[in-house]
Amino acid sequence: VHVRDVAHPETDAQKQDVETVLAQLHKAEGATAPTLIEAWNKTDLLPPDRRAARLARATGEGGREGGPDGPRVVAISALTGDGVADLVAAIDRAAYGPTQTVQVRLDAADGRTRAWIAARGRVVEETFDEDGAVSLTAELAADAHAQLTDMLGRARARAAE
Repeated sequence: VHVRDVAHPETDAQKQDVETVLAQLHKAEGATAPTLIEAWNKTDLLPPDRRAARLARATGEGGREGGPDGPRVVAISALTGDGVADLVAAIDRAAYGPTQTVQVRLDAADGRTRAWIAARGRVVEETFDEDGAVSLTAELAADAHAQLTDMLGRARARAAE
């Protein structure tokens, strides 16, 4: 995440400096550049017309800022909190890719599956029954979702034997 002060008069020059340094680091390490999300901070300090233009660009109306994976630019104000939830969502999409929601009920003794789900996704909701069983709603990447479906299917087949 590249946090930019978009209210600074040299914001575009600062962006170029950061991109130059990142390119040099990646070249030196022989690595490909990771997904970059720009957090356009201090939007609360912009005059109304510039603020509206920045917000429009950040939501994809300006071209490269938007895409099928979601925004690569998110307008925020760390002071007011505006846009922070959108930034967290963009980070989540970049980290996990497209996700699928899964709802499962696990026996109290099945901590291994619960830990597996938590390690590979994000637990959205978790409730416990009076018998200690846990009901989970989680978001998993497509490959992890397929693995979990297979694991649960095999466990049900073993239980039916």
